[in-house]
Amino acid sequence: MIVDATSGRPSIDANTKIYGNTNPTDILGIKTSLTWKNLTFGAVLDYRGGNQIINTIGTQLDFTGISAHSAENGRQRFIFPNSVVSQNGKYVDNTSVAVDNGGNISGAGFWPDVYTSGIGSVYVTSAAFWKLRELSLTYEVPASAVAKTKVIRRAVIGFVGRNLIMLRPKSNLWTDPEFSDTNGNDVGRTSEFQLPPTRMYGVNLTLTF
Repeated sequence: MIVDATSGRPSIDANTKIYGNTNPTDILGIKTSLTWKNLTFGAVLDYRGGNQIINTIGTQLDFTGISAHSAENGRQRFIFPNSVVSQNGKYVDNTSVAVDNGGNISGAGFWPDVYTSGIGSVYVTSAAFWKLRELSLTYEVPASAVAKTKVIRRAVIGFVGRNLIMLRPKSNLWTDPEFSDTNGNDVGRTSEFQLPPTRMYGVNLTLTF
C-alpha cells in the first residue's frame, strides 16, 4: 500500500473497480432423515458461495469507533501495515510515517476520513457460508399408549431448532451475508439497518382424533 509521506494515509485509486458478483454461483443443499423405532431425526444444511458482499455495516462501526478495526491500535496514531513511501523516486518500506490521526472523531480521524469516506474495497468480502438450517427430533407415542385414551388415535411430539450454526470466511467480520440491506434490487449489501440473524427453538405436539 502506497501511503503519503507526510500524512501516512493510503492512496486511493480514483478508478472504480469490479470486485465480483453478488449472486451465488455455487449452491448446495443437504437434507437427511433417520428413523429408529419411534424416533425420527432430521437435518437440513446448505452452502452458498462464489459471490461477494459489501458490508457497509463495517463503515458505521468504524466511523463510531466501536469496531475491531478502530480499536486494534488503541485509537492512536499507527503505521499503516504493509505500506511503502516514495523516497528519491523509489518505494521503500514504511517504518516511520504514522497516520496523522488514529481517532474516530468525525472529520478529524483516520477511520471516518479514510476508511469510511470512499474506500469500499476494505469492506468487500466473500459472501460464502455453510448453514445448519434445521435440526429436528420427533417422537411418536406408541399406539398402545394412545389407544388407552379412547379419543386420540395418534400423538407426535417434536423438537426443532433453526439457524443453529453458521460458518463463514474469517474475512467476513460482520454478519450473515444472506441478509440484504433492502427487499428491493439493492442486493449484496449489509448495513446497520438490518436485524441480526437469530436462532429459533420450538416444540410442537400433533394430535390426531
